[in-house]
Amino acid sequence: MAEVRLSNINKSYGDQQVLFDVSITADDGEFVVFVGPSGCGKSTLLRSIAGLETISSGQIMLGGEDVSGVIPSQRGVAMVFQSYALYPHMTVQGNIAFGLEMAGLDKQARAERIEEAARILQLEDYLDRRPSQLSGGQRQRVAIGRAIVKQPKVFLFDEPLSNLDAALRIQMRVELENLHSALGSTMIYVTHDQVEAMTMADKIVVLNLGKVEQVGPPLELYHRPETKFVAGFIGAPSMNFLDGTVSGSDGNGATVSYSGTSLQADGFSGPKAGNSVTIGIRPEHLHFAELDAATLKARVGTVEALGAESFIHVTTEQGDPLVVRNPGDDTPARDTLIGLAPEPKRLHLFDETGGSLRQSG
Repeated sequence: MAEVRLSNINKSYGDQQVLFDVSITADDGEFVVFVGPSGCGKSTLLRSIAGLETISSGQIMLGGEDVSGVIPSQRGVAMVFQSYALYPHMTVQGNIAFGLEMAGLDKQARAERIEEAARILQLEDYLDRRPSQLSGGQRQRVAIGRAIVKQPKVFLFDEPLSNLDAALRIQMRVELENLHSALGSTMIYVTHDQVEAMTMADKIVVLNLGKVEQVGPPLELYHRPETKFVAGFIGAPSMNFLDGTVSGSDGNGATVSYSGTSLQADGFSGPKAGNSVTIGIRPEHLHFAELDAATLKARVGTVEALGAESFIHVTTEQGDPLVVRNPGDDTPARDTLIGLAPEPKRLHLFDETGGSLRQSG
């Protein structure tokens, strides 16, 4: 196990800079997830930790050792890729053992490590099979087993579940969480899927255009996003946004005008009257209300009924789309005019630069 500390990491390809002054820490034994849209730099950052990319400037510390200029095989990391990259002519046991054989580990030590990895990953019954005889999930477990037997300081995962179907991805998420608990190792995981990030991480690093937008525990990022980008990226469905203007504020909150409709946002002390803001409302913080008492009026469009909950797509009278999360399957009919009331304590306000107007307290 080892702490991973990145300090002022910059990476350029010629004149194109792709990482900008990235500084983050993965504590010893922590499960850290890099998340962001395609092209944000998350895989480049992971490959830089592994030594597969050479950083332009900055420092990479693994377990207190500066490995910025150390070759990949000497860094004490093991990487699991999106592609399983298994040797088709070898058995499961042969695939797991291959790296150990190349490292010159004796036969007895190899057998012990393979046996332990197979036990952890429930592969004991598959050691004599070839990759073509395995399911996608089993192949991914073999790839992970190949990493486990190296006994690395740090595990690196580059979108390892993206080739699996939806049901298997959920199963493998649970298996990876159990693996982390069993090994107690430092793990850094890259994904574009924010649901994976929310369910697996001790700490999430949100990246955008090569820069760190926010770092923190999943629920902190969900409830207190520091930027509009984080607010919109974390959460499924994503946060609703409306354009507004601050019409008044005091020590307890702000009143925001949305196309002539007043919304109360509790807990804000900074916004000044006349300032343009973006109002953020999570789908679960919009509730049905009687039309004559509703803060917002909207017309129902598509309804996604999932059984335990429904996502109701509506359009406000002002023409803006919103999504409402409703528990259960009792939903209004399409084209119905409904009233909505947002929770004042749950509103978010963002300034013109996309920064959060911090809640007081």
